[in-house]
Formats: sequence, C-alpha cells, structure tokens
Amino acid sequence: LFAFVTLVVLVALCAPRIHAEPSPADCASCTAVMEGVIKVIGDNATQATVVEALEKECKKLPKLLILECDKLAKKAASKLPKLEATLERYTAHGLCTILDKCEVKCCETPHTPEQVHLSVTGEPTEMAVTWVTQQSVSQPAVWVSSNGGSSFSSPLLGTSRTYTKGGWVGYIHTAIMTGLTAGGVNYTYYVGDAGDSSHDSSSPVFWFKSALPSPQASFQVGVVADMGTVNSADTIRLLSQRAQSGSMDMMIHAGDISYADALQHIWDEFLRMVEGISAYVPYMVCPGNHEIPWLFTAYRTRFSMPGNSSGSNSNMYYSFDYGIVHFVAINTETIVDEGNVNPDQIHWLEEDLLKANQNRDKTPWIVAYFHRPLYCSDHGFDCGDNAKHLRKQLEGLLHGNKVDLVLTGHQHDYERTYPVYDEKVVSTSYHNPGAPTYIVNGVGGNHEGLRGSYHPGVWSAAHYVEFGYGIITVHNRTALTWDFYVNDGDQLTDSITLTK
Repeated sequence: LFAFVTLVVLVALCAPRIHAEPSPADCASCTAVMEGVIKVIGDNATQATVVEALEKECKKLPKLLILECDKLAKKAASKLPKLEATLERYTAHGLCTILDKCEVKCCETPHTPEQVHLSVTGEPTEMAVTWVTQQSVSQPAVWVSSNGGSSFSSPLLGTSRTYTKGGWVGYIHTAIMTGLTAGGVNYTYYVGDAGDSSHDSSSPVFWFKSALPSPQASFQVGVVADMGTVNSADTIRLLSQRAQSGSMDMMIHAGDISYADALQHIWDEFLRMVEGISAYVPYMVCPGNHEIPWLFTAYRTRFSMPGNSSGSNSNMYYSFDYGIVHFVAINTETIVDEGNVNPDQIHWLEEDLLKANQNRDKTPWIVAYFHRPLYCSDHGFDCGDNAKHLRKQLEGLLHGNKVDLVLTGHQHDYERTYPVYDEKVVSTSYHNPGAPTYIVNGVGGNHEGLRGSYHPGVWSAAHYVEFGYGIITVHNRTALTWDFYVNDGDQLTDSITLTK
C-alpha cells in the first residue's frame, strides 16, 4: 500500500500543472504529466538517479510544494522495487482516473445490465440482486419466475446509487426478490429497466435456489479470499461449475476483492468474471486491505449485505442465519493497512455472538469470516504483532461464544490450525474440540501471487502454497466438513470434519 500511496501523492503534487475542471483536454494533459513521472521511475535503475530525476520534476512545482515533493521523492526512491512493480498496473491514464482527471466507464453499452450478483437479506423468503449499468435507468427492477421462466412476475422495483471516485462512470442498482417460497425452490430471474422495454435494457436469464427446504437440510458454501483478476481463472471456473450445477448454495469472499487498488475498471472486470458464480448463488463479502481507497467507497457502494437486518446497519460487518449456521462477517480494516476492529464493531459483535450462542437450538453452528488472520505462520508483522493485536481484540469473544470455524485470508497461502486458544492447542481432535479452528485461505489468485514463508507454531496442522478454494459442507446439527481443493486437477488436498 505504501507504493500506491506514494504514487498518489506524487501525481497529486503534479496536479497544479493540470486544469482544475475535468475535460478531455484535462485528461490528455494529466496523462502526459503522468507519463513523465512513470518514465522518471522506470528509466532510472538506482535510488540516487531516481531521487535526482524526481527532484528535477519537483522543481517544476510551485515553491510551497517543492520541499514536500523532495522529501517524498527520497521516500519513493527507497521503495524502488515496490514502485516499479506498482507501475506495471498503474498506467498514466489509470493514475489520472485516481486524480479524477480522466473517466472510466463501467460498461461497454449504455443500458445493458452486467456484473449481476445475489446476496441474502437475512429473510429466508427474500433474495437481493445487484447489477451495474453505464447510464441511469428510470425504473431498475427484477422479474422472477418459479416455473422455469414460462411466465415472470410483475417487475419488483429497486433503487439506484453511484459514486464518482476514481473517475468511475456508472450506476449500481439493487432490487429485492420478495415472497419467495422456502424449500429449495428453483427460481429464474432477470434484471433491467421496467421503464424501457427494449432488449438492450435487460440481462440474460439466471437462476437460483430459495432458502433450504428445512433447517435440517445439508448445504455447501464456497470460500475464497484474496482473489482478483489475475491467477484466478481456474478458481472462478471451478466455483462457477459448482454454482451452476446446484452443488453449491452460497459463496463467501473474505476480503481483497478484485485487487482494484483504486483502479475502477478492475472492479468492473472482476465482477464480470465472477458473474458465473454470483448470479446463481449469494456472493457474501467482507472488506480487505485492497478495498481501502477513498474509505472503501467502491466496496460500500457496490455490495448489498444484510447489515440492516443484523443491527450493524453496515455492509462492512453483519451477520445472518442460513440453514442451521449463524454466519458472522467482521471488518478487520478499521486502521489503514493494519488489522484492527473498532470499538463500535466490538460492541455489536458481543451482542450478536451472545444472541447466537443462546440460539444454538436453531443454529448449532457459528462460522465467522474476516480478512486478517489471528493465526498464521510467518515471521512478518501480519502474523506477528498484528495477529497478536487481533487475538487480543477478538479471540476471547470467538472462544467464549464457542465459534466453531473462523475463515480468513490476507496471507497468500493456505493454513489450517488445530482447535486453538491463546496460542495453545486445545485438542488435536475435531470432535467437541473446545476451541475454534482457524483457516487461512488466501489462495484464490491475484497478481501478487503466492507466498510460501512458513514457520509453524505448535497449533499449525496443515499448510499448502497452491491456488485453490474451500468448501464447507454442513451435514446436520452434529457434523460440518471443511475441504480445501487445489485448482490443479481440482484435487481435494485437506479435509477435516467438526463433530459435536
């Protein structure tokens, strides 16, 4: 993140040389300036020459900015490898979209819906659907059918919203499908503009299953984290097959969604890529550190999660019941680029977990998911001091309320613990274990690749450095299986069954 922040400040310092009001000419002027910045960093191989070249650029700025720019130039040069790697993604035009000097349109056509994704609302007779169009629509709506699409309901009208950070041009719409019949009923649906009957204003027809036939029914949940547009094609393909075959009922993405890092076209590309999953099963998310730019503006606007029904009034953290499981999503990104959970969220979590633990007759399983791990095997900050800090904030709540399984990411490897509390192995058995099992599953695939540093604690039970995904199978009130598949051959590589 430092490299990204440095670049943003560098280009912002160049902004006084660019027209104040956005226009095509303004975009062209900004792009020319940014090409100069990129050339300075890319053409000079040593820190000294980079500092010299950047200081030359700094002298072109107003006097009040020169000293600040010189200091930043030295910091930027000290992180030269990170800057060079960052510049492989941040083109001149991309940097200018970050400055809101250039626009980036969400979609190829003005009115055709895309990036369709489902989410639960907390009510078993409802399903939310969210989609994107380039231009505004008069009446965003969803049409639903329970008879295979031979006839559809009257349009169920939704709402629209937008944001303009990063030069993004588009509109996001959400509609709620209500009055669904619980019991695993197959529904077909499409979204569009109820005020425009043209073919171009409607999506293809998708399908999904309603809530489970009974609280006792078994179901499967796909799990990923740290998944973007690069190195993820196999993960997405395999999970799409599961979603569209009906063998997977829901999807969890535990942070680092798309790796846009302020480049809005990456958000659009990613949400098009996962539509083969997200249009068929609820795609439930929580934020990671790569969603931080502009205080999570893209994340907050693009996703509809059940915050209202769970009392958090936020899509950053929330909870919901699905079948016999209580799912809890937590936001570990309340300090920039450092894992932390703020006091308001802790207070909400205390009440939510207390209520869930008292409701075990209805939901005997509790599964939590969030981005940064409490347990992971690396000597760095994330698995050292930061993990310790998060354990201090969360572990007592998770253990005290008998959370069964904790899903995280952030580290780009796979790791499973024994049931553990306070860094001590409570049991090597998963039958009535007495403490949560923690999973790190940061191998969905992204441009940063895999990281295999491994210095295991006594609590570490399994570790792999391969791209893949997880599947939770909730069998019944007394058995829940966690499976990890590697993409190569779709091979089951790690498996445990929690029993009680």
